Amino acid sequence: RVYARLGFIELSPYKIAHELFGHLKPGDKVAIVGRFVSRDANRLQNSTKSGQIVSELESRGIRARLVTGGPMQDFCFLKSAHKELVGSSMSSYVKWAAYLGNVKVARFYSVDSPRKGKAQNVTKLVDEFNQFYTHSELKSRMKLEVYEE
Repeated sequence: RVYARLGFIELSPYKIAHELFGHLKPGDKVAIVGRFVSRDANRLQNSTKSGQIVSELESRGIRARLVTGGPMQDFCFLKSAHKELVGSSMSSYVKWAAYLGNVKVARFYSVDSPRKGKAQNVTKLVDEFNQFYTHSELKSRMKLEVYEE
């Protein structure tokens, strides 16, 4: 598919819960914001990716919820994060919320996959990320993580 070659590949709900958020402990809280979350919240919980992520997190004892709103509300919610902001390295919403907000740590993740093709070289992505964040405060707050599909 075209979206995969352009780099828009997401982790599975299991990997999100057990790898991306593997550092969380039972009782920790997670709020999920996303392009399809409002739509997903109105459907049967386990029939959507958002619902599956919530289920996987809850199976680990993590308190997860879907945040529903429009694009502006979603951005404001992301920008108001204090402790940690996690999102795809392809998401301009997450990047701008991290830049403009006061979050302690912003974790951008990328998925390494053979479906991406040569245009989305992970080594190149890491090098560009490290060169882009030269300001000491941004460099200390912004992290890039790469996960296998």
